[in-house]
Amino acid sequence: MRKVFQFVAFAALISVGFSSCRLFKGATVNCTPDPIEVHADSIQFQLKASVPPKSGMKKGGTYIGEGKIGGVSVGKIVFSSEKYPNVKKTGIDTTLKFYRSYEAKMQGNSLLIKQDYERKGKTFELPDVENLCECCITTSHLVYEGTYMLFSEHDYQKEVRAERKAQFNFPKNIGEIQEGQYQKSDITAIGDFLKKKYNTKKVIIEGFASPEGPYKRNIELSVARSKQVQAWLTEQLKAAGYDSYLDSNFFDIRVTYADWDGFKQSIQTQPYSQDVKSQIISLVSAGLNPDKLEAKIMQLVGGKDKVEHILAPLRRATIYMEGFETRRTDAEIDKIAKDFAAGNFTGTLKSTFEKEEWMYAVSRMPKPSKKKVLLEAFRDAYPSDPRAFNDLGVIAIMHGETGAGMN
Repeated sequence: MRKVFQFVAFAALISVGFSSCRLFKGATVNCTPDPIEVHADSIQFQLKASVPPKSGMKKGGTYIGEGKIGGVSVGKIVFSSEKYPNVKKTGIDTTLKFYRSYEAKMQGNSLLIKQDYERKGKTFELPDVENLCECCITTSHLVYEGTYMLFSEHDYQKEVRAERKAQFNFPKNIGEIQEGQYQKSDITAIGDFLKKKYNTKKVIIEGFASPEGPYKRNIELSVARSKQVQAWLTEQLKAAGYDSYLDSNFFDIRVTYADWDGFKQSIQTQPYSQDVKSQIISLVSAGLNPDKLEAKIMQLVGGKDKVEHILAPLRRATIYMEGFETRRTDAEIDKIAKDFAAGNFTGTLKSTFEKEEWMYAVSRMPKPSKKKVLLEAFRDAYPSDPRAFNDLGVIAIMHGETGAGMN
């Protein structure tokens, strides 16, 4: 016998502080089949929930109902204002399907829904909705204790962060890029990054000068080095088709006129006494005139020639680029999957989808018959991955083919 219950329990919100809110007024839930049937080792039933327009559900509110039979959880119902932003105008009409292994203690009990309503960080317990449908018709059931039918999860990421760092090195007192720098592996990696057309939002270019020599000249060198690298990168961007990116907001240009921080860090690995190293740290932090600071530190280390191997790597300009790999949209993924399931796809999914993208496509396919086609192809492409076998088993059991599913 079919039972339709009004969610009159929601009116109890008035007694927990929602005096001006008649939440879910007129809402109904229908459970079928009634009684619930056991097929082999599992039960299957569905709830059709209807919430009329202007029922009182507020922005930021979430209704959570947990179904239980004989104290055994069978799943949750969640209605949120985020998922249903137009609930005030359109209401909610949805059908929720539940699959679960049968447990003996369910027998003789009815489906009960324990309810909560959450809003603004508060949780309000609502009265239970009881006696929705009885459990169970157990003809020819076979119990496998503790087994749940769950589809496998995927590790597909819609956004994959990509970043590249590169460094141009410059000779002493030179602000122009030297020819040999273009062949460095980190520089060529920037070109590869651009060819892949990653969605790049900003690039940071920083020019540095080593701290020896006149401070005014160091300013000129650090600025010149950053500009040289910006000009080179601009040409690379244009060649890769990034013309629309080249506005004033795209490049973040920075300069370090005298890289004492780099010097201070490198000196710690050198065979100087701890006293000398401590004095250098103190001097760098003292805010001295740049030329006076250089004179004092060079006196401590025995002159510029003694630390040229430290100074040389500080004459540089760096590039930092961050972006995201270009990924297919959900619509594009769905089209490929549907075409393949319908036999209208040329080529192979293994050469089209990444492995996790393929499983993501499976998860988005609503029809079990179409999902099965994708899973069988995945199983053949990746026979050592157990997820396809699991999911094919779930689909078989859902359709009453318990023997095939368990195999």
